[in-house]
Amino acid sequence: MTRLVQTLTILGLMFAITFGSGCSSEKPAPQPQSAAKLPASEATPPEGNTEPPLTDVSEAVNAIPKAGDGADATSVKVKLISPAEYADVIAGHKGKVVLVDFWGTWCGPCRKAFPHTVELYHKLSAKGLAVVTVAIDDPESQKDVEEFLTSMKAPFENLQCNLADTDKSFAAYEIGDSGLPHYKLYDRTGQLRKTFAADVATMKGVDPAELDAAVAALVAEGQ
Repeated sequence: MTRLVQTLTILGLMFAITFGSGCSSEKPAPQPQSAAKLPASEATPPEGNTEPPLTDVSEAVNAIPKAGDGADATSVKVKLISPAEYADVIAGHKGKVVLVDFWGTWCGPCRKAFPHTVELYHKLSAKGLAVVTVAIDDPESQKDVEEFLTSMKAPFENLQCNLADTDKSFAAYEIGDSGLPHYKLYDRTGQLRKTFAADVATMKGVDPAELDAAVAALVAEGQ
């Protein structure tokens, strides 16, 4: 992933109406503090924006929820799973609508969108919505995953892929080239009804209003 794409992805968090453009399976390399300043030509916001461009990447990064913000929250634990075990998890929620949020600690748009997943759960869990999250992070990053989930006070079932290779993880969960965040929506019988995918190529993210409408409609089917 080039530095320009990394930069546009971060800036997209601040300006896009959607959740963000998404992250490909290639994890971005850490950027040194000295590289924070960008030329104005690389900091131009998407067309139609009325806000001024950011020339300091750190401003955008600081807007992303970070682990540790909820230090006094109940500690959240994740379970490492295989793709086969993932199928068992979905089957275990039979009778409920299941929204699965595939995300990563290394993915800025995922962290930006995660509070919306928590909000959806609180709004519709009493009506039969179950939320499952799957972190596409290296297994050795489990502590980082749990710290972020704790900061988000994530009250649902949180899983982490046990595959160390991100490309293999994307393939195993049929995320493909859509990038993260990626959502799968299952009905009360466990059938996959809809997916919501970011488009890295066009820098178009998942529309939260479209996601909300689909979840609410599927929840209403069983009432």
